Amino acid sequence: MGVLAVAIAVVGMASAVSAEDGGPSSDESYKFELGATSAPVGGEFPLTGYCRSFGIRKDLVGNAYFVQTDSQSPYEFSVELPVDPATGNFIDEGIVVPDSVVPGDYQVLFSCRLDDTVWGDLNVWTPVTITPGPERPSTTTTTTTTVVPTTTTTTTTTVPLTPTAVPEVSDAGAGRGRPRSIGFTG
Repeated sequence: MGVLAVAIAVVGMASAVSAEDGGPSSDESYKFELGATSAPVGGEFPLTGYCRSFGIRKDLVGNAYFVQTDSQSPYEFSVELPVDPATGNFIDEGIVVPDSVVPGDYQVLFSCRLDDTVWGDLNVWTPVTITPGPERPSTTTTTTTTVVPTTTTTTTTTVPLTPTAVPEVSDAGAGRGRPRSIGFTG
């Protein structure tokens, strides 16, 4: 089974192509080529391209801005793309999809930035899909407590209710307005 390669390119230039270097000349120029239209959370979109402004500069950055399109309250995020002046301001790294991103359909906009100046084709959105990433182990720990019943021995002692003193009833004095008297002997 073959592998399907997808390349989406966004190319722009504000000046003529220089014949000497075979590429864009001094003014602001850019190129972004996305190597896939789908990537998982935690994975990456392959990307190549460049950002240039009046030649090769070390203070340029590329940017990929993602906006979710299949939600009532769209999720959006931005990824800064490192531009390497040692290679002619080329971008040759993938766009890593952060672990916190919500999977879904997105539109991505590529741009270049130098200080407060942003350029690129700011009206060209590229459709991409971010799929759920691989399952990762949970960061929470579950503790299981097992309750083991213990053996309880109950000793019951029966105490007979035998009085230690026996009441003694005397009729002496009864009948003369006094009640019978009960006394205890023991």
